[in-house]
Amino acid sequence: MYITHDIVCADVGNILNYKDTRAFKMPFKDGIYETPINTNNINVIGSVSFMDGIPIVAKTAEYGEIKKALIKLMYSNDDQIAIMLNKDSDPEGVERFNKMQAWRNWSSQIAKEIMNKS
Repeated sequence: MYITHDIVCADVGNILNYKDTRAFKMPFKDGIYETPINTNNINVIGSVSFMDGIPIVAKTAEYGEIKKALIKLMYSNDDQIAIMLNKDSDPEGVERFNKMQAWRNWSSQIAKEIMNKS
């Protein structure tokens, strides 16, 4: 996990846990810990999927929409644009860009797994 602007973010393939809360990103608090996602624990109900209890709400049950919903769990469209525009500004910019690209690649793999379970 890593912290950016007082927000704790899970590394690719992991989920953050804090008391009864599970998420991919959350405001910094003492006691947050990270665990690997169990991809065998994916349930699909129409265009909504649940991965380790986290809802993935896509507009449709199509691959592109599922991938987009997964990406938005971590990065808004504005976040993605800002990261791309600022990637060459400093070493942290490159690191943020690489983490975003890793998340996008992971989202593609998970979207395929969700499609196989529907």
